[in-house]
Amino acid sequence: IAFVLPSAMMQPTWESVKDAGGNIDHGLTYHRAHYDPQYDDYHDIHIQRWRTEDKPWKVVCVDRITGAEREVPFGKEHLNHDDEVCNDPYEYKKVLGQGDPTQFNTKDGIPSRFLDPNDPANNAWRPDSVPGVKAQPWSANYRDGECGIRQVDDGKDNLDPSLPDRDVPDRGSCSNIADNPTHRTVPDKLIGHERVVETRRAKFIAISRLTDD
Repeated sequence: IAFVLPSAMMQPTWESVKDAGGNIDHGLTYHRAHYDPQYDDYHDIHIQRWRTEDKPWKVVCVDRITGAEREVPFGKEHLNHDDEVCNDPYEYKKVLGQGDPTQFNTKDGIPSRFLDPNDPANNAWRPDSVPGVKAQPWSANYRDGECGIRQVDDGKDNLDPSLPDRDVPDRGSCSNIADNPTHRTVPDKLIGHERVVETRRAKFIAISRLTDD
């Protein structure tokens, strides 16, 4: 005797987005669950880029005659007797980076909050709570939405003078950018293909009742 039941159809369990090391990436988790335009703005620190504050501190003085360069460390104690960085008119200043080395968040330069869908680090995690479903990278979901493929910099150069007046696009209506929306986890449904869950061997004996004669 075979006992047949439909197989369970697993329901996805929501989970936070992880980085390659398995640690929760809170910013990317929120962005891929709800979408935030501020995480989708490549030019969010355009002013800091103009000031080279997105790079670690590095200022050099260049000798106008020999071309020799000397790096000037951060701090007032490294200024000359005129409280200037370089010795004018014999040198001129070249600013390569102005990230404040005294602050943890700026010592390597002010970071952008933009979450690049093409960055492999942002595509390390894929949902895997349902083994039968093959998930694709976030970059693919990002392109598959209603808005399609876009230039992450919106076609504007980092030095474009119109950046302060730009409109930050809200792509929240694009269907697949938020590819990990929060949802409740319901019980597995018994709607899959039928399968035999148990079999038993049985013997049948037929008995006929006899009359008195």
